[in-house]
Amino acid sequence: MVWSVVKWFKPEKGFGFVELSDGSGDAFLHGSVLARSINAVQPGETLEVRVGPGHKGPHVTEVLSVDNSTAVPTTPRRATFQAVISSEPSVEETGTVKWFNVVKGFGWIDGRADGTPAIVCGDFNATLDASSAGLMATRFRPTQTMPTAFTPLADRNGVVSHPDRPRMDRCIDYIWISDGIETLASEVCFNRPSPDDPSLWPSDHAGVWADLRI
Repeated sequence: MVWSVVKWFKPEKGFGFVELSDGSGDAFLHGSVLARSINAVQPGETLEVRVGPGHKGPHVTEVLSVDNSTAVPTTPRRATFQAVISSEPSVEETGTVKWFNVVKGFGWIDGRADGTPAIVCGDFNATLDASSAGLMATRFRPTQTMPTAFTPLADRNGVVSHPDRPRMDRCIDYIWISDGIETLASEVCFNRPSPDDPSLWPSDHAGVWADLRI
């Protein structure tokens, strides 16, 4: 456990950095970790975190507590976007603003006051460091992050150009779950070629399955 101070965090990107109090430098903070405890952090806030090694340096693995009394005051900014008017029938409901980015012109409103669990799944065509996945991570968390897709490695004649490279090299297909849902198990499937023809795969995407408790 170590104390840290938020340097910056961008909800639209889904990540930020904190400065560690032990003098070891900065640590990467991903929105999927943050979503387990709170919805957003502001520069200057003090976090109690656990830190682990990452590919490019330390990263936060768990947020234990947040002290927002140390946050740097921000000056309110007027949004410059225009409201989108829909011709579809509308329903008046109440909700709580989870966060809103005035630069991007969008955010999340939580209209489920009863905390109803939600599941979103599909091909998002985005790794966890992409802004779209970061946006999902502000409210949901993936059941697993093993690779589900690969970059084509064959030339025009069908010859594999880099046989030494892993066929599945990135995760872009997810089952996202909200609070109130527990992942008992989750893995990928249909991620191996035919035993009779190594060049024949079920798809360029693997399937994802999850055993959930709601």
